[in-house]
Amino acid sequence: MKNIHRILLVVFVLSLVPTTYLAAQKTIIESPVERKAREQREAVAKKKQQQIAARKKREQAARQQAARDKAAREQAVRKKREQEEARKKATAREQANREQAARDKAAREQAERKKREQEEAALKKWTIVSEYNEGMAKAKNGYGKYGYVNEAGKLIIPCTWESACSFEEGLALVMNDNGKYGFIDKKGKVVIPCQWKDAGFFYDGLAKVQGNNGKYGFIDKTGKMVISCQWKDTDWFTEGLAMVVNDNDKCGFIDTKGELVIPCKWDNANPFSEGLAEVWNDGDEQTERRGFIDKTGKVVIPLKWCSASDFSEGLAGVEDENEKWGFIDKKGKLVIPCQWTDVDGFSEGMACVMEGNWSNGKYGYIDKTGKLVIPCKWKSAGDFNEGRARVKDEKDKEFFIDKTGKIIK
Repeated sequence: MKNIHRILLVVFVLSLVPTTYLAAQKTIIESPVERKAREQREAVAKKKQQQIAARKKREQAARQQAARDKAAREQAVRKKREQEEARKKATAREQANREQAARDKAAREQAERKKREQEEAALKKWTIVSEYNEGMAKAKNGYGKYGYVNEAGKLIIPCTWESACSFEEGLALVMNDNGKYGFIDKKGKVVIPCQWKDAGFFYDGLAKVQGNNGKYGFIDKTGKMVISCQWKDTDWFTEGLAMVVNDNDKCGFIDTKGELVIPCKWDNANPFSEGLAEVWNDGDEQTERRGFIDKTGKVVIPLKWCSASDFSEGLAGVEDENEKWGFIDKKGKLVIPCQWTDVDGFSEGMACVMEGNWSNGKYGYIDKTGKLVIPCKWKSAGDFNEGRARVKDEKDKEFFIDKTGKIIK
């Protein structure tokens, strides 16, 4: 065992001999100058290696920065492109929305225009709202304006008047939008300007008008004032006389010259009809009675009736104490018994009468003998004029009927 240890030791020592020798040789051979030069060379080489490494590092950093910059530019370009595409899409949507809004607006405007045109067309449509008189009847449109139609049903005078009355003696009383009254002829021409606060029909060539002083007088068909505005109220002229009311609220009658021919002593009076005028004094239901005077002012039919209507075709409606109506002649004789709830005057040999109560009574027509010739079945009915009368059924539908009660198509 000891021999083995010695051998290994000898081998180790011998392995160190070349290294030691070379180091010793190098130490012996290299001079200080050479060593300094070598160290300088090594320093330069090391520095150069460091510079190369630094350059490579900078180049690597530059390449990385360039890559980052490129990526950033590409991202910016991509983002800008996406923004542009988004803007274009938004613009396209806005344009589409504007176009759709414009189409919707146009559709609404068209619908509104169509509705307005339909409403205007409906409003412009007119209906006859009166009986015919002197060949003309009043018409009213949806705007509430009045005009006139002829017997053929043609609108002759446009519906432009705020209010209108039937033609009398060739002229019709109309009111304009300013609330002033005047007169037109059958062609619609204004022959007396709308300048009066109030006015009445033309009868006997004269029409009542209200002056600026609030009182009434009369004009002729040229519009000339023939009786000054001096009466508190008046009625129209009939048979050459007109009822007037003085400042004491008493009624009398004047002639066409304005002369007071029947003194103002009655509380109330109606116009003359067929030579007689209804008169009465105020009172309660128990004491107020009505009768008739002639053109001299004489009472020719005693004041005994609870109510009465004007004479027409020789007869006048009267109401008795039982609130029933009949007819008297000009002598005051009751020729048609009081049996009707209400009556109108005779026209063309026929008088409208009502049977039943006021809430649901029906109208028909009698002749001068009192015979019921058209049954009481109408909700309302008017006078006969030129062979026909306007009636209304339970559904408020209007018709014209002839004297047999047949509906005129």
